[in-house]
Amino acid sequence: MSTNIKMQEKGETITALKGSTCSQWLTAILVNGVMFIYGVGAGWGSPMGKVLQGPDTPMDKPITAEELSWCVSIVALTAGFISPFYSMLADKYGRRTALILVSFVQLVAWTMTFFSTTGWHLIVSRAVCGIANAGAYVITPMYIREISEDHIRGSLGSLVSLLQNIGILSMFVMGTYLNYNLTLWIIVPLPLLLMLALFKAPESPSFLAKQGKTKELTSTVAYLRGLSKDSAGTQAEVKALMNGAEYFKSLPDITLYSIVKNRVYRKIIALVVTMLTVQALSGNFAVISYAAIIMAEFKVTINPDLQTMSFPVVMIAGAMVSMTFVERFGRRPLMVTTATTSSLCFVTLGTIMMLQQNGYSVPGWLPGVVIIVSVFSYSSGVAPLPYVVMAESLNFQIRSRVMGYMLCYGWLMSFVQLKTFAPVSMMLGMHSTFFLFAVINIVGAIVSVLFLPETKGKTTEQIEESFRNK
Repeated sequence: MSTNIKMQEKGETITALKGSTCSQWLTAILVNGVMFIYGVGAGWGSPMGKVLQGPDTPMDKPITAEELSWCVSIVALTAGFISPFYSMLADKYGRRTALILVSFVQLVAWTMTFFSTTGWHLIVSRAVCGIANAGAYVITPMYIREISEDHIRGSLGSLVSLLQNIGILSMFVMGTYLNYNLTLWIIVPLPLLLMLALFKAPESPSFLAKQGKTKELTSTVAYLRGLSKDSAGTQAEVKALMNGAEYFKSLPDITLYSIVKNRVYRKIIALVVTMLTVQALSGNFAVISYAAIIMAEFKVTINPDLQTMSFPVVMIAGAMVSMTFVERFGRRPLMVTTATTSSLCFVTLGTIMMLQQNGYSVPGWLPGVVIIVSVFSYSSGVAPLPYVVMAESLNFQIRSRVMGYMLCYGWLMSFVQLKTFAPVSMMLGMHSTFFLFAVINIVGAIVSVLFLPETKGKTTEQIEESFRNK
């Protein structure tokens, strides 16, 4: 069998190896188990909120609206502050070790939830859940980028959103049809099983090369590429990775100041931070979190359980579209299309609300359809693409260090949106909030057209060269 190889100058990735991608898909699905459990936690507040506040609450007494608000929002707050820690951990001890720690913290968080008896106990357990979530979003995209061949890198990266959304749907189904305690009995063992399975996962090839573990690196590359250890493809990739590791070791120690001082790195960071800002403030996260309130404002009456189920189903469909089209059409067209669609949807929602406030009637189904289209667009592009672009644009030397700080920013922006949506809507009117979301989304589309180079199938050096020419 012939082996067609395309090597990077600095040796981080090999593409187009004649083998099998099956091991890469299986490994990516396994490590995204932390994203599935993250999704279960993200969906916990919606079905469980009414149970915890009701007369049959499993707590000592029904929790207050303020306590529930903190249960939902504190996750993003703690995740924001802890994200840089996971970057340092992954850089020093490895990506797999960091993922095992994430699953352990998830186990601790859900065990604390299981034994909680008051609202403040739940808030603390949710804060610990946020600590785990930070690691999930820092490590998983990084790890997937480092095990993937270039031609499937975008599809594997989109698994992050897909498994997260499947987790949300699973929580909504369990929360709707099972009681509180039985749901927790099902959830608590999951991170334990995942943690045990992760011990069998391979370490990132790039990290093994950095550690100089040539024997383990050779076995890992052969497994991931579906080749024998002695094949030309395996040996070529191992050589390229080792050369890359030696090259980065020969460079001066890099600091955050030197990273920001580098013109190309500065452009990449500025673009990714902008994409994260658009993602966090696009409005779709608030729409999902406050769906019942928004539907009531539009005078839409729908079965609450059906409403609860519809959003994660649409988000899963969007994530599957992202996996299908991100390698076919590229990152930039998908980002521009989905951000523009979201913008048009929020303009439509704001206009509908203004018409209703002025006595005009609109079809009762229209607001619900527009919201579904917006959430679909968010899940198929605006949500997953910042992580895909971030992971593949940053080289191995700075990837782990920079991603933690950028995701810290992204989590804090998500916290700001969740905490400010209701008061801002009350102060300015919900229609004004929707128009603001429209502006943010269209800014994301414009920035993508002007500054986002196409990264599909490109090596890190080629991507850096694209930024250099922007």
